[in-house]
Amino acid sequence: MSKELLNEDGQTMTEYILIIAVVVVMGVSIFNKMNEYIITNPDSFISTYLNSYKLMFQGGNEEFQGQYKYFTIRK
Repeated sequence: MSKELLNEDGQTMTEYILIIAVVVVMGVSIFNKMNEYIITNPDSFISTYLNSYKLMFQGGNEEFQGQYKYFTIRK
């Protein structure tokens, strides 16, 4: 074989491109799983956290009353 076909620079560049492609695919899949766990799932961390505020301001009947709860601090 000729020297032009055995160029190691081309092989190294190909390996780098393949490694970058694998890292990108793994990163996207991990991001999608984390997105499902943290944000989009109805039982996700963010939804659970925000539902507690929703209950605090709207009450249990799901209608906004426009009133806040007042608390007194005892001395």
